[in-house]
Amino acid sequence: MHKKQSNTHYFMKIKKSLAIILGLVLALPMCAQRDPFKQGKSISLFIGGQSRTETAINKEISSKFNMGLQTNFAQIKLHKGVIADMLCVRFDIGLDLNYAYYKRLQDTSNPHNDKIDWNPHQAEIGVDLGPSVYVAPFEDVRELQFMAFYHFIPSASAHIEDTNVYAAFCPMMNFGLGVNWKFIGIGYEHRWGSAKYKTYDIEDAAEGAHDTGEKTKFKTTADRFYIRFNF
Repeated sequence: MHKKQSNTHYFMKIKKSLAIILGLVLALPMCAQRDPFKQGKSISLFIGGQSRTETAINKEISSKFNMGLQTNFAQIKLHKGVIADMLCVRFDIGLDLNYAYYKRLQDTSNPHNDKIDWNPHQAEIGVDLGPSVYVAPFEDVRELQFMAFYHFIPSASAHIEDTNVYAAFCPMMNFGLGVNWKFIGIGYEHRWGSAKYKTYDIEDAAEGAHDTGEKTKFKTTADRFYIRFNF
């Protein structure tokens, strides 16, 4: 009974935090100014195979497949006009979705360096918030833009492994560089974050998922390339 009350309180805290974030997300676009470079929204598809997750028990896994989808549905201009006739700074607001499929877990604490057949999955959904800087060095060709961004991404994150689900509220971050030409762009990002995940056992379908009381710290990093569509 105590565990059920603890779980209910935990999920109520997450719902309250997400409700506050959603309220801010819905309110901020009301302050938006027209962008001088004529791009106010975008969709980015991230693809990479260099993700890595580490745990507090000296185990490491790397992904076979990693992809993400990021939608910026509001980009708020933070100044008037164009800085130095070539620079624009915005605040991005969007939705961030990620999925990774990992290779087998290598137990580096094992002196024989044996591998455990783990084959986990990782999924995240979060709110994308942060500044981006656009440089259009050619006044007559504003469609050609170089960009950099840094985003804070409060996320609901889950690792799924056999009969266990590890879940947590994970503050992810990413930094990226790119170039845009009219409605399309390409670039690179580095993504990272860590949190202590609660463990839920889902082996008994009749009993349902239940909290084991254990926590494991996961640290995730990723290097990915992306293609971006502006509109």
